[in-house]
Amino acid sequence: MGKVVNPREWEGVPKMSGSSVFENMLCKARFKASLSFKDYEESDATKGTELHSYMENDTPLDDILDTNDQFIIRECRRMEAEVTKEFGLQGNVIKEPRLWLKDSKGVGFLSGQIDRLEISGGEASVLDYKMLYGAYEPAPSNKQLQVYGSLVFHNYPEVQVIYLALLQPALGKWTKAVMHRDVSEFLIKRIQDLAEEVEQDDAPATAGAKQCKYCKALAHCPTAFEYLKNETLEEINMDNISNEKLAEKLELVGLIERFGKSIKSTAKSRLEAGVDVPGYKLRNTGKVTTFDTVGASKILFGANLPVAQFLSATKISEPALVEAWAEHTGLPKGEAKKDLRLKLEQVMFQTDKAQSVSNA
Repeated sequence: MGKVVNPREWEGVPKMSGSSVFENMLCKARFKASLSFKDYEESDATKGTELHSYMENDTPLDDILDTNDQFIIRECRRMEAEVTKEFGLQGNVIKEPRLWLKDSKGVGFLSGQIDRLEISGGEASVLDYKMLYGAYEPAPSNKQLQVYGSLVFHNYPEVQVIYLALLQPALGKWTKAVMHRDVSEFLIKRIQDLAEEVEQDDAPATAGAKQCKYCKALAHCPTAFEYLKNETLEEINMDNISNEKLAEKLELVGLIERFGKSIKSTAKSRLEAGVDVPGYKLRNTGKVTTFDTVGASKILFGANLPVAQFLSATKISEPALVEAWAEHTGLPKGEAKKDLRLKLEQVMFQTDKAQSVSNA
């Protein structure tokens, strides 16, 4: 099997991504530090990638089994239709293109993958989907969108005006902006300067909630550690905390949670490798017992256990049941889901999930 090519590398050398320019501006050491460490857990990016693939591949709603995912994609398509109608372009649509910024010698120093690009003569549009709950600057001040606009100007010399849009289907809102070529020329020079700065071994580290939250080096960074210590030293009366101060502290919550998970993951790895971590050890939490459902049913039904009692000890997952029904009937998953819900409507129950706190 050949080596997997990293799309963010230029001739085998990792380069800055258009989606992380803002974070790298805030902390110049972030780019090289992140290259030294791997993700320690499955991140929200996995779900975001799945949702983006539904948009890229025009996946039918009926084939999306998770109802929350289905809602987000329905909203995203509705917003996309509104945005593109307002922009009024009738050009060539390209989904998920990766574009590069190159220096005067033709060497790439930054790339970005645009969710939806449309080119129509001297005009273009760039749509960026933010599928999950999160705080993002609106389109007029969104630096990632500005970088994507610069990528388009750099690769399409005929384009003079770009319409930008940031879609947030989970929050039910979208924002728009317009970008002209003269702005991109200044921005590209700044990005090139930044790309050179972040590749230096002595690039300065600057901690903060935004740049540290998804940094792979979070648990290994002394600057981030000092930042968290200082931010959590303040004594606060939570009963009387102002709404503004509460919102400020909420911004730290995700960072603290990721820091803790990363520290625990590192400690566990060392303990599993036989390395002593003073004051800590691996705890044996017992065994988890499971049974092969089909095999167990045959044995217990043979022992005259009533079917209803056996099934009361099992849990039916709709996605798994849809998979099974589709295989049994030969129906596409979307049709199998409709058929199942129709057949089982008398014994189907739906409840609202618990509310959670998210960005407005």
